[in-house]
Amino acid sequence: MKKRNYKNKGVIFTVLRFIILFIVGFIYFIYFIFKNIHNFIGKCFMNLPRLTKVAIIYTLIFCAGFGLAVPYFTNDKVENAVIHTAKIFNIEKFDIKTVYAKTKEKPKSKPKIEQKTAIAQNLNASVSDYQNYAHNLVINTYGWTETDFDCLVKLWTRESSWRADAHNPSSGAHGIPQSLPASKMASEGADYYTNGYTQIRWGLKYIKGRYGSPSSAWAHSEQHGWY
Repeated sequence: MKKRNYKNKGVIFTVLRFIILFIVGFIYFIYFIFKNIHNFIGKCFMNLPRLTKVAIIYTLIFCAGFGLAVPYFTNDKVENAVIHTAKIFNIEKFDIKTVYAKTKEKPKSKPKIEQKTAIAQNLNASVSDYQNYAHNLVINTYGWTETDFDCLVKLWTRESSWRADAHNPSSGAHGIPQSLPASKMASEGADYYTNGYTQIRWGLKYIKGRYGSPSSAWAHSEQHGWY
Protein backbone atom coordinates (compact mmCIF):
# COMPACT_ATOMS: atom_id res chain seq x y z
CA MET A 1 0.00 0.00 0.00
CA LYS A 2 1.45 3.37 -1.03
CA LYS A 3 1.51 6.36 1.30
CA ARG A 4 -0.73 9.23 0.36
CA ASN A 5 -0.33 12.77 1.57
CA TYR A 6 -3.41 14.16 3.25
CA LYS A 7 -4.63 17.55 2.13
CA ASN A 8 -4.31 20.20 4.79
CA LYS A 9 -2.43 17.74 7.00
CA GLY A 10 -1.91 19.21 10.42
CA VAL A 11 -3.87 22.38 9.62
CA ILE A 12 -6.08 22.03 12.68
CA PHE A 13 -3.15 21.46 15.02
CA THR A 14 -1.21 24.33 13.45
CA VAL A 15 -4.13 26.71 14.03
CA LEU A 16 -4.50 25.42 17.57
CA ARG A 17 -0.84 26.01 18.27
CA PHE A 18 -1.08 29.53 16.87
CA ILE A 19 -4.09 30.33 19.05
CA ILE A 20 -2.36 29.01 22.18
CA LEU A 21 0.84 30.94 21.51
CA PHE A 22 -1.17 34.07 20.72
CA ILE A 23 -3.05 33.85 24.02
CA VAL A 24 0.17 33.25 25.98
CA GLY A 25 1.90 36.15 24.27
CA PHE A 26 -1.07 38.43 24.80
CA ILE A 27 -1.23 37.65 28.51
CA TYR A 28 2.50 38.26 28.93
CA PHE A 29 2.14 41.49 26.96
CA ILE A 30 -0.65 42.71 29.26
CA TYR A 31 1.35 41.73 32.36
CA PHE A 32 4.72 43.22 31.47
CA ILE A 33 3.49 46.33 29.66
CA PHE A 34 0.73 47.31 32.03
CA LYS A 35 2.02 45.88 35.29
CA ASN A 36 2.39 49.39 36.75
CA ILE A 37 -1.10 50.50 35.70
CA HIS A 38 -3.63 49.82 38.39
CA ASN A 39 -6.31 48.56 36.09
CA PHE A 40 -8.61 45.68 36.69
CA ILE A 41 -6.38 43.03 35.09
CA GLY A 42 -3.23 44.27 36.80
CA LYS A 43 -4.86 44.45 40.21
CA CYS A 44 -6.42 41.02 39.88
CA PHE A 45 -3.17 39.32 38.99
CA MET A 46 -0.90 41.25 41.34
CA ASN A 47 -3.19 40.74 44.29
CA LEU A 48 -3.52 37.02 43.76
CA PRO A 49 -1.92 34.70 46.33
CA ARG A 50 1.57 33.51 45.50
CA LEU A 51 0.49 29.90 44.95
CA THR A 52 -2.19 31.00 42.51
CA LYS A 53 0.35 33.00 40.52
CA VAL A 54 2.65 29.98 40.37
CA ALA A 55 -0.24 27.81 39.20
CA ILE A 56 -1.10 30.27 36.44
CA ILE A 57 2.52 30.50 35.27
CA TYR A 58 2.91 26.70 35.18
CA THR A 59 -0.36 26.44 33.25
CA LEU A 60 0.92 28.92 30.68
CA ILE A 61 4.21 27.04 30.39
CA PHE A 62 2.30 23.79 29.87
CA CYS A 63 0.15 25.35 27.15
CA ALA A 64 3.24 26.71 25.42
CA GLY A 65 4.93 23.31 25.60
CA PHE A 66 1.84 21.60 24.23
CA GLY A 67 1.74 24.04 21.34
CA LEU A 68 5.37 23.25 20.50
CA ALA A 69 4.79 19.51 20.80
CA VAL A 70 1.75 19.38 18.52
CA PRO A 71 3.74 19.17 15.25
CA TYR A 72 5.48 16.04 16.56
CA PHE A 73 2.14 14.24 16.53
CA THR A 74 1.02 15.59 13.16
CA ASN A 75 3.86 14.27 11.06
CA ASP A 76 4.65 10.81 9.78
CA LYS A 77 3.72 9.01 13.00
CA VAL A 78 0.02 9.70 12.62
CA GLU A 79 0.10 8.78 8.95
CA ASN A 80 2.02 5.59 9.64
CA ALA A 81 -0.50 4.64 12.32
CA VAL A 82 -3.39 5.12 9.90
CA ILE A 83 -1.61 3.14 7.19
CA HIS A 84 -0.89 0.31 9.63
CA THR A 85 -4.54 0.24 10.68
CA ALA A 86 -5.61 0.19 7.05
CA LYS A 87 -3.37 -2.81 6.38
CA ILE A 88 -4.86 -4.70 9.32
CA PHE A 89 -8.38 -4.23 7.96
CA ASN A 90 -7.38 -4.75 4.30
CA ILE A 91 -8.38 -1.27 3.15
CA GLU A 92 -6.73 -0.40 -0.14
CA LYS A 93 -8.18 3.09 -0.41
CA PHE A 94 -8.62 4.55 3.00
CA ASP A 95 -9.55 7.64 4.89
CA ILE A 96 -10.33 8.27 8.54
CA LYS A 97 -14.05 7.57 8.13
CA THR A 98 -13.37 4.27 6.34
CA VAL A 99 -10.95 3.07 9.02
CA TYR A 100 -13.37 4.03 11.79
CA ALA A 101 -16.25 2.24 10.07
CA LYS A 102 -14.16 -0.92 9.69
CA THR A 103 -13.25 -0.98 13.37
CA LYS A 104 -16.95 -0.80 14.27
CA GLU A 105 -17.94 -3.79 12.12
CA LYS A 106 -19.24 -6.73 14.08
CA PRO A 107 -17.48 -10.07 13.51
CA LYS A 108 -19.35 -12.30 11.16
CA SER A 109 -20.82 -15.37 12.76
CA LYS A 110 -20.21 -18.78 11.27
CA PRO A 111 -22.87 -19.88 8.79
CA LYS A 112 -25.63 -21.79 10.49
CA ILE A 113 -25.66 -24.24 7.59
CA GLU A 114 -22.18 -25.52 8.53
CA GLN A 115 -23.20 -25.92 12.17
CA LYS A 116 -26.33 -27.84 11.24
CA THR A 117 -24.30 -30.07 8.91
CA ALA A 118 -21.81 -30.91 11.70
CA ILE A 119 -24.65 -31.76 14.09
CA ALA A 120 -26.33 -33.93 11.47
CA GLN A 121 -23.09 -35.84 10.81
CA ASN A 122 -22.62 -36.46 14.52
CA LEU A 123 -26.21 -37.67 14.98
CA ASN A 124 -25.67 -40.12 12.14
CA ALA A 125 -22.53 -41.58 13.76
CA SER A 126 -22.83 -45.22 14.71
CA VAL A 127 -21.43 -47.15 17.65
CA SER A 128 -18.67 -48.50 15.42
CA ASP A 129 -17.77 -44.94 14.37
CA TYR A 130 -17.41 -43.92 18.00
CA GLN A 131 -15.43 -47.03 18.90
CA ASN A 132 -13.06 -46.62 15.95
CA TYR A 133 -12.45 -43.02 17.03
CA ALA A 134 -11.84 -44.09 20.62
CA HIS A 135 -9.54 -46.94 19.47
CA ASN A 136 -7.32 -44.49 17.59
CA LEU A 137 -7.00 -42.27 20.66
CA VAL A 138 -6.38 -45.19 23.02
CA ILE A 139 -3.57 -46.66 20.92
CA ASN A 140 -1.99 -43.69 19.17
CA THR A 141 -2.60 -40.78 21.55
CA TYR A 142 -2.47 -42.34 25.00
CA GLY A 143 -0.23 -45.31 24.16
CA TRP A 144 -2.48 -47.83 25.89
CA THR A 145 -2.92 -51.44 24.83
CA GLU A 146 -5.60 -53.40 23.00
CA THR A 147 -6.56 -54.84 26.38
CA ASP A 148 -7.20 -51.32 27.60
CA PHE A 149 -9.41 -50.70 24.59
CA ASP A 150 -11.38 -53.89 25.23
CA CYS A 151 -11.94 -52.73 28.81
CA LEU A 152 -13.05 -49.33 27.55
CA VAL A 153 -15.58 -50.93 25.22
CA LYS A 154 -17.05 -52.97 28.07
CA LEU A 155 -17.02 -50.00 30.44
CA TRP A 156 -18.90 -47.59 28.19
CA THR A 157 -21.20 -50.33 26.91
CA ARG A 158 -22.31 -50.80 30.50
CA GLU A 159 -22.56 -47.05 31.11
CA SER A 160 -24.32 -45.81 27.96
CA SER A 161 -24.23 -48.45 25.19
CA TRP A 162 -22.00 -45.89 23.41
CA ARG A 163 -24.92 -43.51 22.86
CA ALA A 164 -24.16 -39.78 22.83
CA ASP A 165 -27.70 -38.97 23.99
CA ALA A 166 -27.70 -41.45 26.89
CA HIS A 167 -28.98 -39.68 29.98
CA ASN A 168 -29.57 -40.87 33.55
CA PRO A 169 -32.63 -38.98 34.82
CA SER A 170 -31.97 -39.83 38.45
CA SER A 171 -28.31 -38.75 38.67
CA GLY A 172 -28.04 -36.40 35.69
CA ALA A 173 -25.10 -38.31 34.18
CA HIS A 174 -24.94 -37.81 30.44
CA GLY A 175 -23.28 -38.99 27.25
CA ILE A 176 -21.08 -41.90 26.30
CA PRO A 177 -18.82 -41.63 29.38
CA GLN A 178 -21.78 -40.66 31.61
CA SER A 179 -20.20 -37.44 32.84
CA LEU A 180 -21.66 -36.16 36.11
CA PRO A 181 -22.56 -33.40 35.71
CA ALA A 182 -22.67 -33.19 31.94
CA SER A 183 -21.23 -29.67 31.96
CA LYS A 184 -17.79 -31.08 32.86
CA MET A 185 -17.42 -32.10 29.23
CA ALA A 186 -17.63 -28.45 28.11
CA SER A 187 -13.85 -28.31 28.53
CA GLU A 188 -13.62 -30.31 25.30
CA GLY A 189 -16.17 -28.33 23.30
CA ALA A 190 -19.38 -26.36 23.45
CA ASP A 191 -21.21 -29.20 21.66
CA TYR A 192 -20.50 -31.66 24.48
CA TYR A 193 -24.19 -32.46 25.05
CA THR A 194 -24.79 -33.94 21.57
CA ASN A 195 -21.36 -34.64 20.09
CA GLY A 196 -20.16 -38.15 20.88
CA TYR A 197 -16.63 -37.41 19.70
CA THR A 198 -16.34 -34.52 22.13
CA GLN A 199 -17.63 -36.80 24.89
CA ILE A 200 -15.09 -39.51 24.05
CA ARG A 201 -12.17 -37.08 24.22
CA TRP A 202 -13.31 -35.85 27.61
CA GLY A 203 -13.97 -39.39 28.87
CA LEU A 204 -10.49 -40.61 28.01
CA LYS A 205 -8.90 -37.60 29.73
CA TYR A 206 -11.02 -38.31 32.79
CA ILE A 207 -9.94 -41.96 32.85
CA LYS A 208 -6.30 -40.99 32.39
CA GLY A 209 -6.39 -38.50 35.24
CA ARG A 210 -8.42 -40.57 37.73
CA TYR A 211 -7.47 -44.20 37.03
CA GLY A 212 -4.46 -44.12 34.75
CA SER A 213 -5.91 -46.51 32.18
CA PRO A 214 -9.21 -48.01 30.97
CA SER A 215 -8.22 -51.35 32.54
CA SER A 216 -8.07 -49.77 35.99
CA ALA A 217 -11.31 -47.90 35.40
CA TRP A 218 -13.03 -51.16 34.38
CA ALA A 219 -11.70 -52.95 37.44
CA HIS A 220 -13.10 -50.18 39.66
CA SER A 221 -16.44 -50.40 37.88
CA GLU A 222 -16.54 -54.17 38.38
CA GLN A 223 -15.89 -53.76 42.09
CA HIS A 224 -18.11 -50.76 42.87
CA GLY A 225 -20.58 -50.57 39.97
CA TRP A 226 -19.43 -47.13 38.92
CA TYR A 227 -16.22 -45.38 37.87
